[in-house]
Amino acid sequence: MKKKIIQIAIIATGLTALIAYVFKKEGVRQLWDKLCSVDYWYVTLALLCMIASLIFDGICIHIVRLKFQPEAGLCSSMQCGFISTALGYVTPFQAGYVAGAIAYLSSNQGMKPSDASVVTLVKLIYYTIAAIVTHVILIIFNASQFDFAPIIWVITAVGIGFSVIYMLFLMMVSKFQKPIAAIAVALFRFAGRLHIIKHQDRLSWKAKVEIHNLKTKLSRIHLGFKSSCLLMLACIGSFMAVYFVSWFIYLSFHPSSQLSLGYVLTGNVICQVIQQISPIPGGIGIVDTAFTQIMNRIYGSNLNVAMLLWRIASLYMVILIGLIILTFSKKRQDKALH
Repeated sequence: MKKKIIQIAIIATGLTALIAYVFKKEGVRQLWDKLCSVDYWYVTLALLCMIASLIFDGICIHIVRLKFQPEAGLCSSMQCGFISTALGYVTPFQAGYVAGAIAYLSSNQGMKPSDASVVTLVKLIYYTIAAIVTHVILIIFNASQFDFAPIIWVITAVGIGFSVIYMLFLMMVSKFQKPIAAIAVALFRFAGRLHIIKHQDRLSWKAKVEIHNLKTKLSRIHLGFKSSCLLMLACIGSFMAVYFVSWFIYLSFHPSSQLSLGYVLTGNVICQVIQQISPIPGGIGIVDTAFTQIMNRIYGSNLNVAMLLWRIASLYMVILIGLIILTFSKKRQDKALH
């Protein structure tokens, strides 16, 4: 509980600091004038794009989940996508996504932990491949239009390399049963010594069984050509929806001579890469700084207001919606138990 409070406090502090920064840079009067000049129809489209990204994420989970729960409802898979994404944003390196998805599917949807783990891992493998493909293609075709400091390109390359390593790790999980089981047992024993959990021996044995089941099910699962294509398209759709957030925010300032769509999307791609590899929940501070360096030529004098709108749409709204769904989900589960 304390950990969650700290994570939420970091996010809330980040939003407060961002608003304070924009006020300081723009001044109350100038900020008000710019906010009044914004076309909020395009801001609404930006918000809808982010919601569409989460819906695509839920569809990705659902496509794999149907292999284990043919009767599963699409709505519950979408709830899983919203909740796990929100939990990912409030944890370092977005690690909470995996834990959130597995916990929701196993505790709320009645899946075995090993089944839920397979669903999450397979979805993440496709998702990571889709990310690498879209990132590389957009950067290759539009990199010549940017004149960044070398450090930006280095960080971007590290981020893409991190994604490749992460993808390879996910694909090799089934081959590292013993090391993963040893790590799980060590974590349970450590938590037992700190009196965080009880019956660590029983939990350690259960973890070994589930990890063995995970290996077996990962080696057996076969999506088929049609399901694989649909999953890949849904993953790409999820990423592209995120990138279009910056495009619609750009249009909301009524640019007199529009930049190319690819140019604006690529700027958002680089910000997204930095956010994914940031050790700070939500990339607070790091991504905001990167945004001012990357998107300044796109938004010009509207940069600070654009950054505020972009972060609200792509981060804070997602966290808020996900936590609201999580709260209602827990209440429904508690009522069902009683």
